[in-house]
Amino acid sequence: MSSISESSFGATLENAKKIFTIVSSYTNYQAPRPEDSLTEYQSLIVLCDKENTQVATYLSEYTMAVDKRTKGFSNDDKNNLKKLLSPIAKAVESQYDKTSKEYTTIASIVSRMRSQKIEKTPTNPTEDKKESISRSELSYGSRLQNFKDLITNLETFVDYKPVNSDLKPAKLKELVAELETLNSQVSATLSPLTIARSKRKDLFDDLKKRTLRIKANVSSIYGNSSVEFKQVKGIKV
Repeated sequence: MSSISESSFGATLENAKKIFTIVSSYTNYQAPRPEDSLTEYQSLIVLCDKENTQVATYLSEYTMAVDKRTKGFSNDDKNNLKKLLSPIAKAVESQYDKTSKEYTTIASIVSRMRSQKIEKTPTNPTEDKKESISRSELSYGSRLQNFKDLITNLETFVDYKPVNSDLKPAKLKELVAELETLNSQVSATLSPLTIARSKRKDLFDDLKKRTLRIKANVSSIYGNSSVEFKQVKGIKV
């Protein structure tokens, strides 16, 4: 069920509602099991509908968190981590010259950060994408740790006093705090989404099983070639 698209859950739900409406019109329909009664079937449909809406809400929050983090780390805005690497290196070069230990240290870290591939975070994660999510979190965490190391080195350079205030360690630390918050928000929104999706999967699995039993019951009551069974036979849940 995890690989099914979000729209497919909605389509499945609508088909279950159709079956409920159709079977409800059969005046002498009776379920052999209490949980397969039309009342219980309708209650399950309501639960599926509610959980599907909850997943959509959590997915929207997660997607927005992923987008914000992407912008903070590597979009085209002026003050994001990626855009600051070159100005920092140039500021150190202008302060100490290109052959200095200070510059080679910072240039090495900048080069390492540039060579790091930021794994794309799935904006619509499923169980099938757990590995890619894990790689993405590691890549963002590694990039951030290298940035912290860069700032630590800058703080040891007693003469490092860039004209651009955005390049000063104190200001860079503010960016680190922002990026850590963005990382945390992605993790915080992924957790409830994962839980809700698991709950939805269980509910929809139950809905499918009950639907098959209801169809079988319609066939047993009215016959396999009856109008009643033909009405629900082709509706897929």
